[in-house]
Amino acid sequence: MLLRTLLLLLLPGTSHWLSAQQKTSIPVTVRLSTHGNVVFKPASAQSATEGKQYGLLDSDPMLVRQLENRNGLLIYTPEAAKGKDHSLITIGLLPTHTPDLQLAKGEVRFEEIDNTVTGSIGGGNVIIRGGKANVSLQLQSGDITVQQSQWQGTVQTGKGNILLEDSPQLKGYAPNGTVTHRYTETGLKDKNRLIQQFEKGNIEVIGAAPMVHLELLEGEIMLEGKTEEAFLFIRDRGNVTVKQAGKKFHAGITKGKMDISALPDFETMEIDCERGEVNLHIPKSFKGTVKILSEVMGAEKPEFKLSHFWQEEQPVFKAVEMEGKAVAGYFRYSFEKKIGEGTSLLLVHLKNTHLQINPL
Repeated sequence: MLLRTLLLLLLPGTSHWLSAQQKTSIPVTVRLSTHGNVVFKPASAQSATEGKQYGLLDSDPMLVRQLENRNGLLIYTPEAAKGKDHSLITIGLLPTHTPDLQLAKGEVRFEEIDNTVTGSIGGGNVIIRGGKANVSLQLQSGDITVQQSQWQGTVQTGKGNILLEDSPQLKGYAPNGTVTHRYTETGLKDKNRLIQQFEKGNIEVIGAAPMVHLELLEGEIMLEGKTEEAFLFIRDRGNVTVKQAGKKFHAGITKGKMDISALPDFETMEIDCERGEVNLHIPKSFKGTVKILSEVMGAEKPEFKLSHFWQEEQPVFKAVEMEGKAVAGYFRYSFEKKIGEGTSLLLVHLKNTHLQINPL
């Protein structure tokens, strides 16, 4: 019944067969109910004119077959092979092909594909490398990895994670997993700035960029590459990790953890955290002004840890007074000091947060 339905989609009402190069857009309908890995890769027009195959390039005909007519290509599983395992299948796509996929289970790879791709996959990982396709792809279960791609559109996994590496035009949805946006040296080459804002997920910046401005509602930000200016904000909850905070740096989170290491030549660093833990690593050679304001609110006593290497004695929180009376559950620690003749500035503003500042 499935094969009959698919054949009706392809039958043109005439027996003439046409070359895949004679139409502007040629559907490639892929319906596989077997299990196994599939690779999609470009098949050059030159290969087609030389009589070489495009479409299904290698397979066991007992498990996977191909039909072609003027309406396009059909690659399908015969009824008798449903649910069986197949070896690696390679499908070559001409620039005119527009694949529509329904695949059962297995790893699926797209290598430098520029075609419009739509469809769904039951289970298995998806790997996308390069290409400039328009895409709408759904995966029921498994991870999706996209690298150095200019694909546009959406990819979604019902159960799994998504990695979008140097693929800024693609949107990923993982309701039961994590979407990670990664930017490497390759993707940031010749770019003066990186500005991104997402609702949830992770942002990883591995390469260097002069200016970075990143915002999340919830998730994690990791900045490993060197930057001159960086502005990092998580509005709800999450963690921020920075290995090379440059000349101008500002990071703020509502709830979570920060671990920040400053470069020796930093000029301004501003840290804001309302509920969580902050670990700062500041060069011993720092010269400039340090200002720390840590507040504890809604607690019977201030039990948050606080230490830094500019004060030998243990910092002490004091009760906040208004009109000569202590405000219940409100404590404050304030520290300000000019160190040396430098002009650098470190500003730390905390609420209900642990703080530790260590020398580098």
